[in-house]
Amino acid sequence: TKQRRWEFQFQLKLKRLPTSPIYLGIDVDDSIKLGMIQKALMGAIMNFVKKNNAGMSYSLTEGTINAQKLQEGRYEKNHVALPVESSMDRFVATKPGEPLPQLGEPIYEDPASIKKRKKGDYVVDWNIDHTYTFGLWSAYIDYLKWKILNIP
Repeated sequence: TKQRRWEFQFQLKLKRLPTSPIYLGIDVDDSIKLGMIQKALMGAIMNFVKKNNAGMSYSLTEGTINAQKLQEGRYEKNHVALPVESSMDRFVATKPGEPLPQLGEPIYEDPASIKKRKKGDYVVDWNIDHTYTFGLWSAYIDYLKWKILNIP
């Protein structure tokens, strides 16, 4: 396996049930200016990420959003959004009374469950009783050095 450059773990318990899918995402207000080569490279990178993350959505638009489009809501911010269940490297639902995964330690998830989630064949049965533990990491981004690494 490739070296992890960072890992983020967290646990949560829902106060109410979600009425739609839950996404992990980021958006940017400003337009992104890319040259022809940068556009091609960014498109290849995003297609690689999308291929490995079922349900991913992204938009990389150029130019400014004019006032009319803004007022009418006819625009899409630059964004990347991934369904939580397929984008997390580890996803564990713990029933009440069961021991919670320890944050800061490796989070165990059954390999068959991981495979099913990554293919997009897993629907989370969200409820307010379980505690959800997530693990997210990457070998492709070094946030300390602001570098992208290990891209094929």
